[in-house]
Amino acid sequence: MFLLECTANATNVKKLPKFNADSVAKHICNILEPKDYEISAKSTISFKIRSLKSKNVMVGVPGEESYGSRMDKLGDLKADGECVFFGTIKTPGPGKTVYISGSAAPPNVFWSRLYEYVTK
Repeated sequence: MFLLECTANATNVKKLPKFNADSVAKHICNILEPKDYEISAKSTISFKIRSLKSKNVMVGVPGEESYGSRMDKLGDLKADGECVFFGTIKTPGPGKTVYISGSAAPPNVFWSRLYEYVTK
């Protein structure tokens, strides 16, 4: 028998990026990097995601609300031969939400939000 004492406060706990379970299942994907929910603001960050069903993947921030849930694109992620999409993106200022979105079929009209980050 073991007794574990869990009374210490958790410090330096890093959260994983938020994700949309339906979209992640549909696109059959997993995040490779970055794996922390909080990413540095106004810096260059490398993103990498493996997706078996996505045809295109992009990184963006929420756009104007008057148009619905549109995104302003920060950049596209390029695919290699192993279904891995990768790219380096300049992140916005602190407190902004950054999304990785995927499109499973051309002509890229139906984008699904896959992962969500916040800048710090």
